[in-house]
Amino acid sequence: MKLIDILKELHELSMPKGHASSKSSADIGIEGMITLLSVKGMSKYDFENSSTANTLVEPLVNDLLQSRSPVAEDGQYKLFLKVQSGESKFYLIDTKAPTVDMVFVGTMKLEKYDEGFIYNAQTAFDLKMFQVHWSNIGLEYRGKGLGKVMYTLVYQYLSSKGYAMASDGLLFVGSSGMWRTYMPTIANYFGVMMRDILLPVTKADVADTTLVENADVDGFVAMENPPKLIRKIAYNVKGLSFARGEYGVTNIFGTDIEEEAPEFFDQPFIDAVDEGKFDSLKDLVKQVSKYHDIKTATGNSKNLKCLILSFSNAIIAAKQVGDRLVLQVI
Repeated sequence: MKLIDILKELHELSMPKGHASSKSSADIGIEGMITLLSVKGMSKYDFENSSTANTLVEPLVNDLLQSRSPVAEDGQYKLFLKVQSGESKFYLIDTKAPTVDMVFVGTMKLEKYDEGFIYNAQTAFDLKMFQVHWSNIGLEYRGKGLGKVMYTLVYQYLSSKGYAMASDGLLFVGSSGMWRTYMPTIANYFGVMMRDILLPVTKADVADTTLVENADVDGFVAMENPPKLIRKIAYNVKGLSFARGEYGVTNIFGTDIEEEAPEFFDQPFIDAVDEGKFDSLKDLVKQVSKYHDIKTATGNSKNLKCLILSFSNAIIAAKQVGDRLVLQVI
């Protein structure tokens, strides 16, 4: 059976439905050729096992290279990109694959992280970011370190364009391991997204499974050049472990408590601290907890040494320094 005859049916069956899959390289190749080549240009390829399969590798690779230039490469592995309907689709190919059905190694799909959050990455942090929504290495290529090759090339490409790279909020075994143990080793800055705030974490933090299991993290973030605001947050929590609950975050905005607790609105809050209305960080946490939940990796605030308060117009770090409650407007 020719590929062109089963193209639509197989493509429908292999549509991605998560951030992991059991796709074969052939399935990835079908989708990749739909994306990178015209249907007419695909008609000569056949995924059947045959004595001529090996001879199809070179023409397929040449067709791919003629259709577009790779955006990154690592030896025989080349990374292709096509932006389609707002989605950036990356494909890793093996130019020395043994058969045509193994030319496509893996795929990754990302979208710009620019949702209309009160604190979205673009407007609040002056940060351009792509979020991974789908990634897959063909079954035949797993266990060979090629997932790392694909993630590295995509990350390097995005970094060269001034973008950070973020994980999806839903991570399966393979993608979770990639983000928790590998990405922190290649990124200059590594953090988590929580309540639309980017928080720095140490390598030990992110390797701690409780961070994923208990913290309800919205995703991980890797980047080379953190904007000023992110660097300030990192400076204020330096030496503290998020996984052990030594710092946490709370979002404070809205009007429902304005009359009851006006001190919880940026400048009035700063004034309230200056006037001694909060005796300590412990007292502040107790008062804040009456109106807003405080998010920590441990689920409690007993180990807090710093609290990041996210207001509608400001981010403030509150710390206990000796017997004083000290604020740092970030």
